[in-house]
Amino acid sequence: MVRLRRELDGIRLDRAVPPPPWALDPAASHAVTPSWATLVAELAHGRVLFCGRPDLDLALAAADAGAKVTVCDLNPGQARRFVARLTPAQAGAVQVVTKVYGSATFTPSAFDTVVLADHLHAYEAPEWVVHKLQRELKVDGVCLARLWVTGPLGELPEDAPVGAAPAPWQAKAWQTLARPLRAMTSGPTAPLWWRGPALEARDRGVRRLDASLPVQLQAIADKLHVEQVRVGSTVRAEATALGVGAHGPLSAASFRAAAAWSELADDEDRLRTAGRVVIVQARRALMVGGRALRFG
Repeated sequence: MVRLRRELDGIRLDRAVPPPPWALDPAASHAVTPSWATLVAELAHGRVLFCGRPDLDLALAAADAGAKVTVCDLNPGQARRFVARLTPAQAGAVQVVTKVYGSATFTPSAFDTVVLADHLHAYEAPEWVVHKLQRELKVDGVCLARLWVTGPLGELPEDAPVGAAPAPWQAKAWQTLARPLRAMTSGPTAPLWWRGPALEARDRGVRRLDASLPVQLQAIADKLHVEQVRVGSTVRAEATALGVGAHGPLSAASFRAAAAWSELADDEDRLRTAGRVVIVQARRALMVGGRALRFG
C-alpha cells in the first residue's frame, strides 16, 4: 500500500508548471525540432500511445500509416475537436482518452511505441511516470520523449550528436535580432506584438520553470535502455518561443531565424543553461550481462 500510495502521488501533475511555448503552436513545435516528426514517423508502428502535449497531426499520420493510435492528455473540448477531424478510416484506428496520462489506466505491455512530448517536467515525480510507461510498453518497445529542460545538462552520452558551430556572421545577426525582440516582450507595448496567451505562457515559463535534464534523463535511464540523446540548441528554442503568438511579420521573422540555426547544440551551446529541447529515444529491453538484448 505504501508503494502504491507513493506511485499515485508521484504521477500527479504540478498544475503551476507551464508547458513550453511551442506546445501552443503546431508550426512552432515543428520549427524547434524538425527531426522529431521524422523520428515519430520511423518509430510509431503497431500500437502507439501519444501523450503529454501530443502532436495530433503526427498521431493522424501514424494512423494513416497503419498504426493503432491512442491519444491521451486531451481535455473534453480538445477531444471533441480532434474527433471531428477524423475520417471514417482514422476513426477505426484512433482511440481518444480524456485523462492525464498519469491517471489513465492501460494494460501491461499494451504499446509498441510511446510518444511522450513536452510534459515529463510537469510531473511531481518523473521517475514514477517512467515506471508506469515502462510497464505499459511491450518488451523491445520504444519510448520517444521530447523533454523541455533548463539549467546544466550534466553528463551526456558520449555518442550524443553535436551540432555545427554557427558562422560569426550568423551569431552576430541573431544578437542583432534578438536584443530588440527580448525587450519588446515586456512592458506596456508587448500586447501590440504578441497575443495574450503567448505572453502569459512566456511569463509563467520564466518564473516557474525548473526542469533539469539529469533528473528527467536519469528517470528514463533507470527503467529503459537509452539508445539516443539529441540535445537541442538554446538559440533555436528561444527564436521559436519568440515567434509563438506573435503577430504576422514578427512571427515569420522569428521562425526564419530558428530555421537558419542548427537544431542540435554545438559544444559552446551545451555549456549554456537557457531552456532547450532534448529528444531521448529509449527501449524496454531485456538486459543480459549489462547489455541490452534486442529482438528481431
